[in-house]
Amino acid sequence: MPALALILAVGLGAAAVRPQEPEPPAAVPAAPRPTAPWRSPVETYLGPALRAEIGAVLMAEAPDLPDGGPMKRRPAAVKAVSFKATSQRLVPEPVAGRMKGLDAQGRKAAAASFRKLLDAYEQDAPKHDVAHALAFCLGTCRQVARGKELSTPEAQDLSRRAAGLLPGLPGFAALKDRDRQAMYESLILTGGMVGGLAKQAAEQGDAGAGRQAQILAGQVLALFGMDVQ
Repeated sequence: MPALALILAVGLGAAAVRPQEPEPPAAVPAAPRPTAPWRSPVETYLGPALRAEIGAVLMAEAPDLPDGGPMKRRPAAVKAVSFKATSQRLVPEPVAGRMKGLDAQGRKAAAASFRKLLDAYEQDAPKHDVAHALAFCLGTCRQVARGKELSTPEAQDLSRRAAGLLPGLPGFAALKDRDRQAMYESLILTGGMVGGLAKQAAEQGDAGAGRQAQILAGQVLALFGMDVQ
């Protein structure tokens, strides 16, 4: 299994990954294809100050971080990185509405695909856990930008850092439930769109689309002040 799938299959722990685990949501082919120039969902729903805070702590040395344990053993969501969700998704319709070149029917179909992507993610990941969504998004973008899988230790480290450090960020702690939900959904959709484009390009042998996916992944990492490496 690709190391990125470890984030979804194991959550924040270092337990072994079962071979039969499904692919991560980045492999969902139904996500509408982003185009360049592209304003990713995370750029819309995460302010620059919070993105800078996140990038700074994820890139800094932090050897001793709390380990949340295997995903299946965690509470439904760790309160410090969770939120009380509304009855409806917040992000799919607005994101679909901003996609260029779509008519009303196309925007409706795109929004439905985004909702399916969020549902697929939540089948194998801690529901309403913003730290986990952050690790998924950035792990996907790193993997796509590099054109190779993350190592297992790197995937584990990214997941632990997100869970251990995100609750202490003032910008995140100040977010209301609705803002946390929008952040959570935007992270999943961003990772899913980038990962889906890369997977489609690989399956079709489309080098141009593959390069586009790498560029988009690099743009997302840059929003957090993070290098591809």
